[in-house]
Amino acid sequence: MTLIMISAQSAIQTTGRGHAGLIYVIILGADLGPNLTTVGSLVTMLWLFALRRKGVEISTLEYFKLGITVVPLMILVGSVLLWLRL
Repeated sequence: MTLIMISAQSAIQTTGRGHAGLIYVIILGADLGPNLTTVGSLVTMLWLFALRRKGVEISTLEYFKLGITVVPLMILVGSVLLWLRL
């Protein structure tokens, strides 16, 4: 997803700090987006499958509850760090 968004972003006419900022935001969104649902990314589904084979059961609701509390906090922290860097 990150590679697709960065190549699409190249069509936007930005230079310097604005260009770097857009790339950082794309990476942040691509990394945090799948953390809300169990079907957000293939890696998440593979991890859940591997955990279930080991006897660890994580429901979709449990995953969502954790995601809905962590993702907004990480977006806030990431945004502040990007603001301070740029």
